[in-house]
Amino acid sequence: MPVQTPCLWFDGDAEQAATFYTSVFPNSAVTDVRRNPDGSALVVEWTLDGQPYMGLNGGPGQSASWALSLSISCTDQAEVDHYWDALSEGGEESMCGWLRDRFGFWWQVVPTRLVELVTDPDPDRARRAQQAMLGMHRIVVAELEAAADDAAAAPAGVTAP
Repeated sequence: MPVQTPCLWFDGDAEQAATFYTSVFPNSAVTDVRRNPDGSALVVEWTLDGQPYMGLNGGPGQSASWALSLSISCTDQAEVDHYWDALSEGGEESMCGWLRDRFGFWWQVVPTRLVELVTDPDPDRARRAQQAMLGMHRIVVAELEAAADDAAAAPAGVTAP
């Protein structure tokens, strides 16, 4: 399969975004900047830990939406905290591990433990973990585990409002 490179639309700040993103993710770099005749960046290419991205300074009128988000699978709470803190700075926190960064793009910061808990073979345990997640902005693994393990805290059949 050919390499697939997401191309993100910016209004003049693609180079700043690429520099920021590559500072947040390990093993990352800005790999190319193609400039307009006036010296401003037109197309910026970078990699985030091996995954290629492209930014196009296409101008105003287009904005990112929930319809496309970038998902980060985190191995532990320290990774969740690192990416959440860095990417949400100057942006906006939302529910269930979602945030919008300062450039307007949506990210999902997801600990692998969340997936394990909400797919637990015990449906009540999975439901309790999912209910806990629905009440969070940043996903907190210890709180998910506590909710999943606390049968008394969430009787069967209880759903989020």
